[in-house]
Amino acid sequence: MEPMTKREELAKEYLAKGHWAGVTVPQALDLAVEAYPELTALVCGSERVTYSEMRRRADSLASSFLEQGIGKGDIVTVQMPNWLEYIYVHYALARIGAITLPAIPLYRRREMSHILESYRSVGYVLPSHFGGFDYLKMLDEMRPSLPALRHV
Repeated sequence: MEPMTKREELAKEYLAKGHWAGVTVPQALDLAVEAYPELTALVCGSERVTYSEMRRRADSLASSFLEQGIGKGDIVTVQMPNWLEYIYVHYALARIGAITLPAIPLYRRREMSHILESYRSVGYVLPSHFGGFDYLKMLDEMRPSLPALRHV
């Protein structure tokens, strides 16, 4: 029998301690959809989203990410406010095996350049404008120093 990898050891330890149920983020959503398809999963202001609708939106976005060439193991930096769309993006990336690298909306060019360069993000999800700030202008200024960034 081969020795366990560090990842396998951690998984076994976390399962034993009850820190992890042995399911991935997309699997947890699938289980919730199976158990409570029409139950409200998300609330934002007056908008209510069921588990079924949440999965449908995330799966649609996952398909779009795959069509764009984002896939398993790719790092995608997500700089969004606390919007419903953040949840869809996170579940979509998890569904395809990509990695969500969250960044708070207050970060500006200095911090974002460092994050995007250091982690070699291939994707960047951001609002065009939020809180009076022009994120697309910031991206235009950073773009020349981000050779790994292929998808926005």
